[in-house]
Amino acid sequence: MSAERGSSRGMKSSLGFTLIELLVVIAIIAVLISLLLPAVQQAREAARRTQCKNNLKQLGLALHNYVDVQGKFPQVATYGYLNGATYLPYHHTWVASILPYLDQGNLYNTIDFNQPVWGQNYKGTVLPAFLCPSDAPSFTAPGQTWGVSITNYAAAHGFDWWSRGSRDHDGDATAHPYWSGGVFTPLVNQGIKDITDGTSNTVLLGEVTSNSYKNGPSQTNGTGTPRKGAGEAVFRAAFVGATFTYAQQAGGMDLNGLAYVHPDGTPVSDWFKAAPYMLSPFFNSQSGINEEWPGASSPHTGGIQVTMSDGSVRFINANIDWVLWNSINTSHNGEVTGEF
Repeated sequence: MSAERGSSRGMKSSLGFTLIELLVVIAIIAVLISLLLPAVQQAREAARRTQCKNNLKQLGLALHNYVDVQGKFPQVATYGYLNGATYLPYHHTWVASILPYLDQGNLYNTIDFNQPVWGQNYKGTVLPAFLCPSDAPSFTAPGQTWGVSITNYAAAHGFDWWSRGSRDHDGDATAHPYWSGGVFTPLVNQGIKDITDGTSNTVLLGEVTSNSYKNGPSQTNGTGTPRKGAGEAVFRAAFVGATFTYAQQAGGMDLNGLAYVHPDGTPVSDWFKAAPYMLSPFFNSQSGINEEWPGASSPHTGGIQVTMSDGSVRFINANIDWVLWNSINTSHNGEVTGEF
């Protein structure tokens, strides 16, 4: 009997864990988790990047459907003059123009394009199709963005703030042949036939983060750092054409001496809204990828996703040659781009 009791006690003790064994098991589990977490995070980012790519594809198709009906792409925004000489201060954007081709006909029908956008509620509508799931804003749109929804997909403006043909600041036509307008050159409607550089070689849309970048050396790609906090973030308004910055630099006047106005009808002097700063839904290629706030930027590791003018979606390395980046962002400059 006593031998049986001793044997029973030995069996019970052998079924338990010693402290050392428990610590070893915990350590193994911790190692497995540390190995699995990056893989899980990579899988999630891959899924988000795929969704972002699908968004860009759908926006490209919507723009092409718009062209099929209207004959040309929409303008970035309908900027306005104070005296009404050319445009009244409506400031509706290309995003609003393509809503019917994104199954958003009901929202589109609430818009009065004969009135300024600033007095209309639709400007705060948040649409998932215009948001990259990898983007992490340092503010909550539209609560901290002046009642305006943001977009992570911006129109390719070209090299500069406006079209100069192929000329630089001094009027020299040969110094910088990539200084030209993109498909969404301001105040211009371009059609497919106007993209003489080839639709497969010309960027139509590109990613922009809600915070943008800063401190990148001029004429570079992939050299900046993300802006932090709402106080320095520069976001793209989806539905509001905040007056483009050249109007600020020119004292609020265009080349003919006409005064631009902000979306609320006030004369242009500085940013329309600041901290965070509001910009129209476009980007310039002179500020390279992930370099400064006017340029394109992406939360995806290693580069940026763009919609080309033929509707295809490409991934562009963030360190692409800066001149080549400008070349694929102009629509009618005659460059031979090669592989990119």
